[in-house]
Amino acid sequence: MQNDLIKYIHSSPLVHAAITEAVHRFYYDRILSDKEHIQRQLIDCNVSETLSTLWNLYPDWRHTLANSAKRYMDAGKVTSLPVISRPKKMVKLNFNIEIENPCKKDNT
Repeated sequence: MQNDLIKYIHSSPLVHAAITEAVHRFYYDRILSDKEHIQRQLIDCNVSETLSTLWNLYPDWRHTLANSAKRYMDAGKVTSLPVISRPKKMVKLNFNIEIENPCKKDNT
């Protein structure tokens, strides 16, 4: 069961769009700052290159996020589950998200 969930997460366009959105927000939250140490984060983390790469890989990420909820609108009566409180049973999921800079050259 967990393997199916992890496969879904890795292959989900919605997850890819959400990651691109997160990097986009990280970039713009810092690029507008006038503080030097925050600007330094952008350089140290190669954020602009990462955002550029993600944007090229998933150019329709905004469309994916905007339209992801539409499939539920005509679903009829749907029972909702609260996600605000902590669940009674916790299941540990282990997966990593790697963002590599393809422009970074190997020094070896």
